[in-house]
Amino acid sequence: MIKREFKALHSLFSNISRIRRDVGDADVPIHVPRATFVKTLTKESNRDVLKEKIGIIYARMEKHLSEAGGLLPVAWKALVKVLYEWFGRWEKLSTQCYKYILEPSAVDVVRIAKAAGGGTSSSGGSKLSSEKVARRVDGTPSG
Repeated sequence: MIKREFKALHSLFSNISRIRRDVGDADVPIHVPRATFVKTLTKESNRDVLKEKIGIIYARMEKHLSEAGGLLPVAWKALVKVLYEWFGRWEKLSTQCYKYILEPSAVDVVRIAKAAGGGTSSSGGSKLSSEKVARRVDGTPSG
């Protein structure tokens, strides 16, 4: 789901990772010019675009997972964690290969995602939801 919304960024950083593995950090800018790198980030990684794409992901999850079932908050929290890991990795690659600070940062992406999720990714809400999920799996009624 993340790859679908962040296709350009995923493709860019996958390519950079592959090149980096094959030829090393120093040669990455030869294969992916800094101008191309910055242009892609400017277009795909600005705060407004991220808000929109993360909102789309949340809406898609909300469509398929009901809040009452208790799975939406748990799944959203897991997805936010993956977003943090990906953007953290991309931040590191950006800094190491291009000396470029990724903006918004991985922490900012998590804040955007929490806002898009309406705070469902808070630990208290998720704990309650996992208890509901556990009760339903056991066959006992939730709530």
